[in-house]
Amino acid sequence: MGIIGAGKLGTAIGRLAATAGLSTLITSRPSPMLPVIVGSVLPEAELVDWDRLAELEERADAVVLAVPATGVADLDLSHARGTVIDATNPWEATGTADAGAGVPDTTPALDPAHDLDLHVARALNHVSYEELLGSARTPEQGGARRALAVVSDDPVALATASELVDRLGFDAVAVPEEKAGPFRPDGRLFGAWLDAGQLAAAVA
Repeated sequence: MGIIGAGKLGTAIGRLAATAGLSTLITSRPSPMLPVIVGSVLPEAELVDWDRLAELEERADAVVLAVPATGVADLDLSHARGTVIDATNPWEATGTADAGAGVPDTTPALDPAHDLDLHVARALNHVSYEELLGSARTPEQGGARRALAVVSDDPVALATASELVDRLGFDAVAVPEEKAGPFRPDGRLFGAWLDAGQLAAAVA
C-alpha cells in the first residue's frame, strides 16, 4: 500500500496497515521534520522522497490519498498502476470545505471519469482519524465491527478498496456514487457508528 500524505490521517491509516501486516510506502511534501515524524509514528513504513512519487505509484497495489482535498488536483497520478483510494473529504474542520456561498463542495476530489482513466474508490474518509484508530477490530478480537462505506461504480476499484478496508479492521459496504451524499461532512451518515447490516440498510 502506498500513502500520499503523512499527516494525522495518513499516519493513522499507516498504523492500521502495520497492524494488518501490510507492506507500506509513504510520502509527503518535503518538510525538515518529515523523517522524524514517520520514523517515530510509523517506523514500519518506507519513507519515499516526494520527488520519487512516481516510484511509489508504480510499486503500490493501492494508493491512498491522505492529503487535503484541495491538494489532490496538484498530484501527478499518471504512474498509478493499482487502485487509487481517495480518502479526502471537503470538511470545514480541516479547512478544506468550499467557502463559496457557505455550501460544502460535494464534488469528489478525484473524478475517475476525468482523471487518467484511473480505478478510483472513495473510502476511509467519513470518520475521523481518531475513530479509525479507535474502532478498528481484527477478526481475532471478535465482537461487532464498524462498517465503512466504499464508494465507487468501478468493480476493480470496489474490490481492491473493500479488501483493504477489511484488512484494516472494518467491514466494507459497497455504495454506488449516486448514494454517496450522506457520507459527506454535512450528511447524516458522516461519523455514524454502524455495523455492516445497519449501514447497508441506511444506504438503501
